[in-house]
Amino acid sequence: MLRFLFRISLIFAVSFLFYSIPDKFFKLPFFKIKNYNIVGNTKISQMELTEIGEITYNSNIWEIDVASVEKLLKKDVRIEDAVVWANAPDEITFKITERETFAYVQLSNKIYLLDENGILFGFLNEKEKKNMPLFILNESDSEKYEKAKKFIEIIKLLDKMYLKDLISQIYEIDMNCIDLILTDGTTIRTNMEVQKNKYKTAEVLYYELIKSKKIEYIDLRFDNFVVKEFD
Repeated sequence: MLRFLFRISLIFAVSFLFYSIPDKFFKLPFFKIKNYNIVGNTKISQMELTEIGEITYNSNIWEIDVASVEKLLKKDVRIEDAVVWANAPDEITFKITERETFAYVQLSNKIYLLDENGILFGFLNEKEKKNMPLFILNESDSEKYEKAKKFIEIIKLLDKMYLKDLISQIYEIDMNCIDLILTDGTTIRTNMEVQKNKYKTAEVLYYELIKSKKIEYIDLRFDNFVVKEFD
């Protein structure tokens, strides 16, 4: 009988330790977040990240729902991807990938930053200024973002061509004509049907023509190149 009571008491004691000690242990000050580590290409401050992720001061590391924090961070239009994890009892790490500027967009009198997926994520003065084309869009146009994506496709076709770096502005004339304005004022007229090889030939033609002529436009939309000089 005594042996039985001893076993029952032992079971209760072990059960008590099993349930009570971890609960108290995980709430020790040792697990309160004191350090924040930020990796990636972000310039967003630790204070902003904790505010966006709704991490309160002195949070317990075990009470942080990292999936929820990541979801909140990704709602910020500046952030393309976010991964969060605890890598020490009192430290949490943010791995942030910010959106990169692919082009600038002019809407009304404001200039915005645009990423390669056609997402507006900030204003011109929020990032270091770079030599990138300016997309001219009409604020009242219901298809303005679809047009921006067309312009992105054209820029990607010009990848690794010198012509790409000469584009200062892009805008749509009509459904069959998109104008690329170069830094010297020359216009390259194109549309979504023009293929990469034709741009390569146009680049060679442009550099040959400007040696002796002032070109108003080179039209790529037809079987042959249409060239007009300034009068």
